[in-house]
Amino acid sequence: MTQDDLKNFEEKLKKHKEPEPSESSNSREGVQAGIELVAAIGVCVAIGYGLDKWLETKPLFLLIWFFIGVAVGFYNIYRLSKNMGYGVGYSQLHQDKKQDKSSSENEESDI
Repeated sequence: MTQDDLKNFEEKLKKHKEPEPSESSNSREGVQAGIELVAAIGVCVAIGYGLDKWLETKPLFLLIWFFIGVAVGFYNIYRLSKNMGYGVGYSQLHQDKKQDKSSSENEESDI
């Protein structure tokens, strides 16, 4: 192999390792949002149905848990749209916001 072959191989390897943001990533986020909404509603409806069966109350808990599921689903979509997760970066996001607020307050007090 020559030097040119190695350079071409390295360039091709970099292209495959670092994909460019494209429409497929946007559609992936849309599908994820839909799945999170449906999953939250489905789990909550199952809980409500189970409670109704157990306590012999027909649609009461089913309706209550349906609306809870809708609220949780929309919260998940909001969290997804703001790139907030429950992983390591979630607390870091809030720390960054607090630092931004405190730095802007310090700048205002200096004036």
